[in-house]
Amino acid sequence: MIDRPTDQAAILDLMAAFPVTGILGPRQSGKTTLAREIAADHVFDLENPRDAAMLAEPQLALEALSGLIVIDEIQRKPDLFPLLRYLVDTHRDQRYLILGSACTGAVAACAARRTSPAASPAGCRSAASAGSWVVNGKFG
Repeated sequence: MIDRPTDQAAILDLMAAFPVTGILGPRQSGKTTLAREIAADHVFDLENPRDAAMLAEPQLALEALSGLIVIDEIQRKPDLFPLLRYLVDTHRDQRYLILGSACTGAVAACAARRTSPAASPAGCRSAASAGSWVVNGKFG
């Protein structure tokens, strides 16, 4: 495992400032490994059939939760984005770390709606050692 304290610190800083932070990048670039280094209260991996089934009714699964909620492979369920916007607006005790493959399409479009001014392509900032992109945003 690659030690990435700079990337971890950058993600923690973004998570402190925004209710939704995303790590986007190609498969096998270390997104999930990096997210595991951050203490999450709840984790959903949409490649896991059990987690995917739990999010079949996402509002019922997510609205009662608090703390940091990690959703891995979020590109598999793009209909979550409007719900996440609603949840972060109405549940101030929730924060989300979303992980997705690629910095294109629905993931980048939603996550990059509000990003830091220094952001790179598609509203993303490179986590150079991983080949991933860190995106932060407040939906809405």
